[in-house]
This record gives sequence, structure tokens and C-alpha cells, in this order.
Amino acid sequence: MNKVYSIITMITLLLFCTPSTAQKIVTGKTVTMKDIARYVEIHNISNYTKTLSDEEGNFKLRMSLNDSIAFSAPLYEKMVLKINTKHLEEDLLIIQLKEKTNHLNEIILETKIQPKEFDIDAINRELKTLAAKDLKNNPDKYIKKEELIKDGINLLGLIEFTAKLFRKKDTSKKTDIPIVSLKFEDFKWLLDNDEAISISFLTHELNLPKDQIPSFLYYLEDKKIVLNRGAVFKIIDEMVIAAKEFNGSKEN
Repeated sequence: MNKVYSIITMITLLLFCTPSTAQKIVTGKTVTMKDIARYVEIHNISNYTKTLSDEEGNFKLRMSLNDSIAFSAPLYEKMVLKINTKHLEEDLLIIQLKEKTNHLNEIILETKIQPKEFDIDAINRELKTLAAKDLKNNPDKYIKKEELIKDGINLLGLIEFTAKLFRKKDTSKKTDIPIVSLKFEDFKWLLDNDEAISISFLTHELNLPKDQIPSFLYYLEDKKIVLNRGAVFKIIDEMVIAAKEFNGSKEN
């Protein structure tokens, strides 16, 4: 008889003591104050899964308690939601996004000599040549060999090569050089590969809670930090300033 009671007790525990990490497919809808938010990218940062809301704003995505879910689209401001128990219990999770307000700068038209066409293929060829030479002379600046094979060259090495390349050009002639700013994925790459910029740096030096790091990376993306010479030090300076603003906004 005692054995039967033990079995019943075990079954009861299994039924009612569900772990907090259990995943659930959540059904939701993306909207604005006035309309449906269509074709919004929904990214579960915690388990690296993505989906897209349809024409009616409907979506389904696997989520767990405390997951960080990012919502982004060209017409709407980015939003990062931390999943709680109430979200998981909703029959339909409604996500309300804010529409972006676009401000156009004043445009002044002037008559200028047409600049020469920017030959990106020639730039890439010269860039690869410089990369190969610099890799041979300074191998310590680059990541592991398998990463070099996969990605071509190191992100930070690329910045220095680009700077060298354009210094060779005649500075008296104006050339439109594309401006590249760091994205969420770039900051995540730096956290995984750069010794100076790490999780420990964010939590101890910048005083960021670990569960707020994904939101902070999206905040950095919106700051449009531009790649340039001395990139690591410049990025660290920008991150320190941004962290103070980010922490200040959380306190208000």
C-alpha cells in the first residue's frame, strides 16, 4: 500500500511542479495605437529563434519565462520585452509598438563637379591585398584561423585597413565614403571575441544587470556608433557614455 501512495505522490509532483524553464508556443499580435503593425520581426534573443508577424499582425513563437523578446521593423521603434508568467498565460499576447517619427534635415542644393564613380570592386581588391600583407606581419591582431576562413578578415582589422586605404587617395578630391555603424550582431560578436569588451566589462565596469545586456546592445545600435581608426577605444568610450544614459533612463 505504501508503494502505491509513493507512486501517486510522484505522479502528482510531475504534474504540478512544472519547471520555470518550460517552453511554450505563444500566440500574439503586433499593433500600434491606430492600426495593425504588419511584418514585424520578432526575435527571441534568449534561444536565438525568429519569426515575422503576418499581414494581420499575427505571430507564433516559442518562449520561456524570463526570455528577452525583441520586436523591430523599419516603421516602428525597437522594443524588447522580458517574458513573465502573465505573458505566458495570455491566450493572445498583444504587443503595442510606437511608430517612428521621421525628421528630415534641410537640404541645400549647390552646383558641384560630379565626383568620380566610387569603384567598390577596386576598393575590395586592394583591401584584400592589404589584409593579406598585414595578417602576415601582424598575426596577433586577428582572431583564430577558422574564423578568418569563415569571415575573411577580422572586423577590427578591417577598420584599420579601410583607414589606410583612403589615406592613400588624393585628399583634395572629395569622395563619398560609405559610413558603417555597428549593429546588434556586431556588438554580440565583440562580446564573444574581444578581450576588452566582455560580459564582465558590461556588468562590473558599466554596472549593467546581466538580463538587461540584450536591451543595451539594441540601445547601442540606435546610437549609430561609426567604425573608424582606434576602433576598440572609441567603441569602449561610446559604450561608457551610453551605459550612463541607459542606466539613467531605467532609474527614471
